[in-house]
Amino acid sequence: MQLMKAIAEGNQLVLPFLGMLLEEPRTPRELMGQLGPGSRFEHLSPHSGTIYSLMLTLVDAGWIAHENKAPNQLDLVCSITPAGREELKRRLGEALINTSWTSGHQFVTALPYLHLFEREVAVALLDQRATRLRARAGEFLAAANAKERTLPEVAKDDYLDTRTQFEISWIEDYRDRIARMPWPPVELVSPSGDGAADQRIPHASPTNVPRTGTSGSR
Repeated sequence: MQLMKAIAEGNQLVLPFLGMLLEEPRTPRELMGQLGPGSRFEHLSPHSGTIYSLMLTLVDAGWIAHENKAPNQLDLVCSITPAGREELKRRLGEALINTSWTSGHQFVTALPYLHLFEREVAVALLDQRATRLRARAGEFLAAANAKERTLPEVAKDDYLDTRTQFEISWIEDYRDRIARMPWPPVELVSPSGDGAADQRIPHASPTNVPRTGTSGSR
């Protein structure tokens, strides 16, 4: 099991897989339909073999379970386990505060699940991201203004600084809206759609938030 967890550690498909299975049980074929161009996760376009291999890895890691039989392996109905819920919350926390300049897709993937956290935890995560982004913006701006740099290098760092400043502004606005809006902002209706009682996904507790030092609260 530990080996499977290690194999899955850096796989960017794990977070959206666990997130979608938290919403409702799905087959690998249905999961694949949520990936690729025109989908909710259009930056991810794995092959069907990759989907099935990852499903087996997540089963071995104890994060998902699936029914025993189906005419096709891509039609096995998968569901998230309690251990998978905990792993999802861990990955969400990390993705929400990761500010490497190539991490934009991770943040966009994690953001729709921000409501899984209690309001104060969601705000703290956004504050941590904003604090890290301010530090990164300073790095990008200093690099763009440095001497003896080629135009492409300056253009890249100027773009990254501009993008980062915009994201900081958006985060500050959204965290203020979170403080005013009902939380969580939506109720999740039971997958059956039969009008049964709504199912609200459990919140993550503050103990599940990665500790990275200064929270950056304004």
